[in-house]
Amino acid sequence: MMFSRDEMEALVLGLREVREVGDPVLAGAAGNALSKLRASLPARMRLEFEHAVLYAKRFVQRPEIAIDIAALRRAAREERAVEIAYSDQHGRETERSVLPLAIVYMDRALVLLAWCELRRDYRSFRIDRIRAMAVTARSFRPRRVSMLRDYLAKISEDCGD
Repeated sequence: MMFSRDEMEALVLGLREVREVGDPVLAGAAGNALSKLRASLPARMRLEFEHAVLYAKRFVQRPEIAIDIAALRRAAREERAVEIAYSDQHGRETERSVLPLAIVYMDRALVLLAWCELRRDYRSFRIDRIRAMAVTARSFRPRRVSMLRDYLAKISEDCGD
């Protein structure tokens, strides 16, 4: 497999970004992927890889996260409902049952896009405000992809796109 210079730099930048902002499991996986990519390149491309001009750096620390994000990602992939203890922006605590659809890595916070069974609507939850989480055995398969598509369309519509 041969990459153009721009493709290689896009891969390096993307993996460096994940290494910088991802949770420990994703950051480690990005580091491993970078090593594998480097090892698979021919000598000329390896030199360009090692001297790529693009880097990713975050200067704003994200809030501490109390839950296992890897377990949350796995629950979304496996389409399993999750019980969360959530504290809103005003500090009010609620217990929620949610169907996790996606995790969005934003500049200052990670956000869970989900279907909230309490509100019977799509909701976004800042992951640093999830105080506790339990993955249930209850499946919502095979609805995650279509639900996520609907939620993203709703967000786009609400933003006037």
